[in-house]
Amino acid sequence: KKAVGELDVARTKLQVLREFTREKKMLEFEGNIDTAKNELEAEKNSHALDLEKLKLLDSQLEKCVMRAPVAGQVVYPPPFWSGDSEVRVGVGIVIREGQRVLRLPDLTKMQVNAKIHESKIHHVKVDMAATVKLEAMPDAAELKGKVIQVKEYPEESNFWNSTKQYSTVIQLDHAPPGTRPGMTAEVKIHVDSQADVLIVPVQAVVERAGTFYCARRAGSGWD
Repeated sequence: KKAVGELDVARTKLQVLREFTREKKMLEFEGNIDTAKNELEAEKNSHALDLEKLKLLDSQLEKCVMRAPVAGQVVYPPPFWSGDSEVRVGVGIVIREGQRVLRLPDLTKMQVNAKIHESKIHHVKVDMAATVKLEAMPDAAELKGKVIQVKEYPEESNFWNSTKQYSTVIQLDHAPPGTRPGMTAEVKIHVDSQADVLIVPVQAVVERAGTFYCARRAGSGWD
């Protein structure tokens, strides 16, 4: 009787195991598998985001190194005022986007930055011929060049000078020895050219009733 009772108990346990416990464990295991799959997918996505971030950081580190395209001498820009303090470019200075940090002049390709008044800028066009006279070389011949850029917007004005001026870049055909960045120059841009014309002093031109006349010496009088 004891053995029969134990057999019934064992059969009941087996039935419970087959019909209830097995189903419960299967659902539990399947849930664990789904959870593991979701965690794996999340980790993959997180890993992909980390790789993108690493790529961005590597590119930023690469951009932190400035390589000069040619050999030369670095020229730092002049200091500027930020609030009440003077700021100079140097180690530890926070710079903004578009800020001029340094210059690397190419002495074989010298340019002149001419400021053109707003009343004259509409006459100036790209590829116009120009002549340049360096103030530091008064005895040297005029240098030839051409306009390569005319800025669309005027230079920043200040409280003391509200005149609108537009930067115009002139490329020199040849820079003589001794030409240095920052020199002062006088620029003449050839906006028009006419052949076989008579030039007279403006003081010799008079106007009468809407007609212009040129006065010239004729003996002791004027014609």
